Amino acid sequence: MDLTFFINVITPILQLLFGGLVVYYLNRIDQKQKDTIKLGNYAKQLYYELTPVTITLKNLLLNPELSQEYMQNGLTPDLIQKCEEHQRLSLTYIDTALKNEDSQLWKKLDKHFISLPISEYELLFRYFTVSRFSINALLTNNLNLANNQVQAILKQGLMYTDCVTAYLNYLTEESNKKYCQYLPLPKPFKFKNKYKDVYDKSYTELTNQNTKKAT
Repeated sequence: MDLTFFINVITPILQLLFGGLVVYYLNRIDQKQKDTIKLGNYAKQLYYELTPVTITLKNLLLNPELSQEYMQNGLTPDLIQKCEEHQRLSLTYIDTALKNEDSQLWKKLDKHFISLPISEYELLFRYFTVSRFSINALLTNNLNLANNQVQAILKQGLMYTDCVTAYLNYLTEESNKKYCQYLPLPKPFKFKNKYKDVYDKSYTELTNQNTKKAT
């Protein structure tokens, strides 16, 4: 093959193909960034709706006596005084948790999370469609919150809630990645998600707990 022919004909074709691949690759990165930012915004919305549930469960575990009185009689002046003494005014979050607004929001946003890995999507799906309703049933049945069995259920609910919260924080943090951080950079320059270890640890603890319950 004549060298001149290669330079004049083949080289431009190779350049065009290479340029096309580069443009395609950069467009994919651009779309990936847009999708990640959008998912992070949805995760942030779920996180804010879920926060009252987390606070509620922690309140129930920290002071079951005050929580019990609150669920029986509401936030009476006498209970407000007790709450102030114990710095437990955040018990009012129970009202918000009982509205189940986080699960209602999940129904609207579910389709945006379906592209996640199966195990991570199932974590969110099972929490907002099963676990959250179990927690609400516990809150509305006026059980003895000082009972060891009820406390165990509350702890399990809090563990599940903390795991989902950590994952939503992970998704939100992912949406803060810069454009260049989507490139296959060497390890020292890769984006480090500060919530990854928190989520991994929380998910492992939840999985181990579920395994113990199954055996």
